[in-house]
Amino acid sequence: MVTSVPAVGTIQAVALIVAPAAAARLWSDRIGPTTALAVLLGMASGVVGLAVSQAYQVAAGAAIVLAACGFFVLSVVVAPVVRGRPVPLGVG
Repeated sequence: MVTSVPAVGTIQAVALIVAPAAAARLWSDRIGPTTALAVLLGMASGVVGLAVSQAYQVAAGAAIVLAACGFFVLSVVVAPVVRGRPVPLGVG
């Protein structure tokens, strides 16, 4: 148990960095708008996650990461429709 706590914290930190950036990348091809949107999605993830944590008495870190991943999944579904073109899923 003691050794798993730092690993879980690291995974949460990486998810909180990657998920908003990956979601923002689905909406824009340019670095400036992508960065700004990633910051907004990260902040929204924090607010939504803390609200869920408070309302349902769950761990705040997990709720924030779940919100960030929810924004990513929503972006995967909605961004191609809004942008009117398929999103590349792989390199090459």
